[in-house]
Amino acid sequence: MGVAEAWAAQFAEVYLTFSPATQAQREQELAAFLPTGVAAANPDLGWNGTGQLTLQSEQVAGITVRDRQHAVVAVLATVNGQLMELGVPVIAVARGVVVEGGSDPVAPNEVIRELPAFIQAYANGDSAALSRFAARGAWLTGLGGAVTFDSIAGLHVPPGGATRQITVTVIWQLPSQVSSGLAEIVMTYHMSAVALQSGKWYVTEISASTEAVGAK
Repeated sequence: MGVAEAWAAQFAEVYLTFSPATQAQREQELAAFLPTGVAAANPDLGWNGTGQLTLQSEQVAGITVRDRQHAVVAVLATVNGQLMELGVPVIAVARGVVVEGGSDPVAPNEVIRELPAFIQAYANGDSAALSRFAARGAWLTGLGGAVTFDSIAGLHVPPGGATRQITVTVIWQLPSQVSSGLAEIVMTYHMSAVALQSGKWYVTEISASTEAVGAK
């Protein structure tokens, strides 16, 4: 296992285990994986401080290299008895490897209208619904119900032509081991999308984002 994969696996172990009783300890452990600015601005990395999640097992499923510095490591994890896949965006820095986060911005109305329905289908792994959003030749798989869509926290659509590289930050509800309170966590994704002349957007690819949390 390479350095990035090992780092991502260690991060996932901390990230996918939380409880209000150990919140301060988790924040301290997460800070070791994150750029200083991210850890200071978002010490819980999107968790709302409610509910409990326990990681039972994990394994690295693969790594997608974006460029010489950026990559996304896919980690398969069993949490609260349910299998889920976590994309961990990492970046090579002078001191080794750090885990990056998400983005924060604003987006055109055309995208925001379509996006909630797509994200819900992605969460459910609903192949029929996903096919309505998939560009010709694209094959999209979802999360199989491991999480439930809550809301979109941030969306960035850069200016450009018919093809755009979209960054979307999603609030997920997670299966919790306690009945009181609702566990939520924030994850950020990179989407490649194309637009037809009708204004309809189609997704060609979705994966964990390598944009930093709060990046402007």
